[in-house]
Amino acid sequence: MTEWISVKDRLSVAKEGVLTYESAFDSMSMAFRLPDTEEFINVGDYYALDDVTHWMPLPEPPEATP
Repeated sequence: MTEWISVKDRLSVAKEGVLTYESAFDSMSMAFRLPDTEEFINVGDYYALDDVTHWMPLPEPPEATP
């Protein structure tokens, strides 16, 4: 299982979809990081997230069934 990664230890690849944890709201969101910044943007509504402390890669989607 994938573990949470602290943003203090490592940032996600820019523009890559990840799951983020916002400590300010005790919530999780699918987001991506803007290039050359530490700012994460919510994938659904495109707003900047506040106080992201951790992130983890998204799982691979399920295989298509015939």
